[in-house]
Amino acid sequence: MRPSASRPPSASRPPRAGKPRGAGLFAAALFALATLPAAADDPVFSGLVASKASFTVLTDALSVGDDRALWSLEQSANLRFRASAGEKGTVYGAFNLRAWAADAPDPAVAFAEFAGIDPETVRTELSTEAEIERLYVSLRGESADLDAGLMRVAFGYAPAFRPTDIVNPPNPLYPDARPRGTLGVAASAYPTGDAKLRAFFATRATAAFGSSGGAAAATGSGSGDAPVRPLAGVSADLNARRFSLQPLYLLRLPESAGDVPDQYAGLSLKIEAGAGVCLDALWTNEDRGAAFEKGLKASASADWSAFDAKLYLLAQYLWNGPESNGVNGIAEVTGRQYGFGNVSWQWDDYTRFGLSCLANLEDGSVAPALTAGHEPFQGLSLGLTGRLYLDASGDGGELSPASTNYRGTVEATATLRF
Repeated sequence: MRPSASRPPSASRPPRAGKPRGAGLFAAALFALATLPAAADDPVFSGLVASKASFTVLTDALSVGDDRALWSLEQSANLRFRASAGEKGTVYGAFNLRAWAADAPDPAVAFAEFAGIDPETVRTELSTEAEIERLYVSLRGESADLDAGLMRVAFGYAPAFRPTDIVNPPNPLYPDARPRGTLGVAASAYPTGDAKLRAFFATRATAAFGSSGGAAAATGSGSGDAPVRPLAGVSADLNARRFSLQPLYLLRLPESAGDVPDQYAGLSLKIEAGAGVCLDALWTNEDRGAAFEKGLKASASADWSAFDAKLYLLAQYLWNGPESNGVNGIAEVTGRQYGFGNVSWQWDDYTRFGLSCLANLEDGSVAPALTAGHEPFQGLSLGLTGRLYLDASGDGGELSPASTNYRGTVEATATLRF
């Protein structure tokens, strides 16, 4: 798994300065919120405001100069609201605002300089964007629910790699990325107190195995380059005292009438037995005639805490049969076997430290990261993250500087929640 070589992990592909993406939709949504019927309860607002400073060292991808250091500053906000609509309806919304400036927000600046092109033609000194993250209506009944609009459609229990989360699979390189919503509808029924059945249709899903994206996932931006192809399916959630089970079956509609839909069958199992054990697998027939393991994507993980939950350990293995995975802007996985580990220590009630590492087990390339977090007071979180891209074999592995174009990154963040 690697970030896109076209831009640093801390920055997504920027729009033109002064032209916020989705600004019209954002303004329309605010107007709709302001004109909600008087009978509805007053909306409840919450959210966060974050400031981030990043420093990235790029490799010399063109082999004609030295490594290049980039800096960037970013201010972002996630604004959420909830408003009652009648006795059983609720309207949910969330909006993202972002402004950033960078010495060179895209390695294309460096490439332009090497090629003798005026770098100002590709440099963006200040960029802004706005987008709607969620905007949907939820109707709640005694034994059934209905959700419709722009919402999150999530599957699976796995921590870092989550094969069954086909619409927006998480990326261990960007644990704080905000998953984007999908336009769709989901109907849920509750036959018992421990069981949930769900049928859904998602219009914004892309190919589960075969898109590109990359660093856009770091901010929840980007929508991938694969054509949009809707998904329709059913899932169930079964919960017991020691385990939770979620089977999943869905179809991805074909590109043209007459083609056979791609099928996906998944299963996520979480067991509490001293340590938390999770198995998560998804199989597809997208590659017709391929061997079973070619269509299988599966992970196994175990997590454990000790010393009154101050110490937390996580280990996960991923088998990636299709050898690629990119949906809605999430970076591609191009190998077959991966490992992920995380160790964190809660120093006191307000301070924590962590060490994580993503590894391609086939070529020996790794991306370790050190993190530190502190809460000076309730609502304010300070964070510092440093990540390196290393290659044990020296053969240009997937996570190596030669493949990613990155030596390393350092990010400092301050997040205020309200």
